[in-house]
Amino acid sequence: MPNWTQLLTGNDASSSASLLFCDTENSSGLEDYIMGDKRKEEGFISDSLRQTFETVNFSIVSGIISMFGCATNVINIVVFCRQKFSDSVNISLLGLAISDLGALLTLFWMTVCFVPLYRYLPLNVDPDGVQYLTAGWPHVCFARITSYITAYITLERCLCVTLPLKVKTIITPRRTFLTISAIFLILFASVAPVYFGIGLGPVNSTIVTYITNSSARSSSISIGGYVNISTTDNGKSSNKSAINNSTPCTMGHGRTMLQTTSIISMVFTSNGAQLENISFSISVFAQLSSFVAVIICTVFLVRKLAQSSRWRARAQSVTQSHVTAETGGQGAMSPKDKRLVKMITFLSTIFIVCFLPSAVNLILTICLVEFSAVGRFKNMFFVVWSFLNILEATNSSVNIFVYYKMSSRYRRSFRQLFKLPDKFDAEDNVRRSAA
Repeated sequence: MPNWTQLLTGNDASSSASLLFCDTENSSGLEDYIMGDKRKEEGFISDSLRQTFETVNFSIVSGIISMFGCATNVINIVVFCRQKFSDSVNISLLGLAISDLGALLTLFWMTVCFVPLYRYLPLNVDPDGVQYLTAGWPHVCFARITSYITAYITLERCLCVTLPLKVKTIITPRRTFLTISAIFLILFASVAPVYFGIGLGPVNSTIVTYITNSSARSSSISIGGYVNISTTDNGKSSNKSAINNSTPCTMGHGRTMLQTTSIISMVFTSNGAQLENISFSISVFAQLSSFVAVIICTVFLVRKLAQSSRWRARAQSVTQSHVTAETGGQGAMSPKDKRLVKMITFLSTIFIVCFLPSAVNLILTICLVEFSAVGRFKNMFFVVWSFLNILEATNSSVNIFVYYKMSSRYRRSFRQLFKLPDKFDAEDNVRRSAA
């Protein structure tokens, strides 16, 4: 069988057409590639099944969660701004809400780009290329910012329980603001190489339509970066794109039509791939390092909470002063600090649950060459990431419930913002007395 990928991705569409036309002795070659060898390249998941998962997970589930999360994070930002910035934790949580909002906005734009209707519209724009640069990398950037801010918040709580008398001088609101700002700036800079190496511009696209005379059937596949092959029946073509050039040729049981058009898609510079690899390496390091840091700090906080609970149990049988003198104050934790540690621990636990599959999948991508966006198992790769995006969206959307349930200060500001009745204040008094 001829190398159809090489033929169809040539710079000169007319030369490709000539080669195809001259190879009519092996007239079943193109049809065999379209209907046969392509199935071997799909891996365990077919193209149609992949499109189904992408439609459901990206366009529907992720889209709904993203819209909801954008609304909840706007509320969080307004509430934290109303609480002023005298507390370092408040500044950190505000930064987390901003990064979550950015991650959800870019994810929502990604779901718009994944709408399957675009495949059947006469668009001279490649939705995948536009999505990759305007939604994919920005979403990755904000997701990494969320990871590092979560790591910083958990580390801050660890210092609070280990150095309660010195933490106020170590972590100040000003230093917290500078740290959060530095996280944003550094990770924004980390994706800059992508945009120095890749841009959007006109790209020649070769479209091959194989028209059969058999029973009705239609399929569409892609070869290389910007080549589309479709098969239709009875002389009816489903491709409605604007055509600049078309060359017919007869092959096997039908006809093949080569069509060339110009679309807006990704354009790489001479060193674009190398620049993209720089950003990818930084992203991998950022995700794995922040994830490990959150796990370590969360385990430490859980142990401290257990120690505090044991100290409280002992305080019920002996005087608090005696226990404090005996333990040197190490096990003591004020009710306010304990509630805050519980809230941060809960947030970090949600983060670990939602990002653990993503971290595992990233390691598999590094170790298995074929499990990538261009490998043999690319369909499975995209299906897995469609589920991982749902988990990331969930992590960025549910914080409002944690804040409202576990922070009396947040509840008061939330109720004042929406002018809710004061009868709910009794719930705060009950929780405060029980703490």
